[in-house]
Parts: sequence; structure tokens; C-alpha cells
Amino acid sequence: MCEKVFSLIQSTPGLCDREYAELSGLTINQVTGRRNDLFNRNCVVKSSKKKDPKTGREVLTWRVPEKILFAKKQNRTKCKHCEGKGYVINLLPKLILEL
Repeated sequence: MCEKVFSLIQSTPGLCDREYAELSGLTINQVTGRRNDLFNRNCVVKSSKKKDPKTGREVLTWRVPEKILFAKKQNRTKCKHCEGKGYVINLLPKLILEL
């Protein structure tokens, strides 16, 4: 699911979490959880703030940075969202190759 959210942000930058949820068919909680993981690993960054036309609230928009840097030493950590079936480190290099 992280791959799906990453690909969506990459292909349609400048949208808020609610808009990504509508486009992907995922729930807002699924999108924000995966986007937070990607943000914490510097795979997505805040783009700007805008007023959400549907809710009227000020929201953050997201984009993929031009360059994604990895630390020299990476630790494998179990994925929190797939109940430990996968490792986060195995997902990120795959995402980079899609850039």
C-alpha cells in the first residue's frame, strides 16, 4: 500500500490526503498512515498549504522531492501497516527505482 500512495503522490503532486484517498479508493486513515511513513523517511515532502474545497479547512499538500537521499547505514524494521509481514527497507529501494 505504501507503493500505491507513493505512486499517487508522485503522479499527482499538490493534493491533500483526502484527495489522495478519493483517487486511490483507500480510506483516509490508510492514506495518512502510509504518507506519514513516507514523510518520516523523506520520500515525500510538504508542498504547500491550500484550502480544501470540500471541507473548507486549510490542508497540507504533498509531493515527491527531486532527490531522495538514504542514510549510509539502514536498519531493517518490520512494517507497521502490514502486521510485520514485510520490511520497510525492502520497499524503499523499489520506490526509488520508479522515479
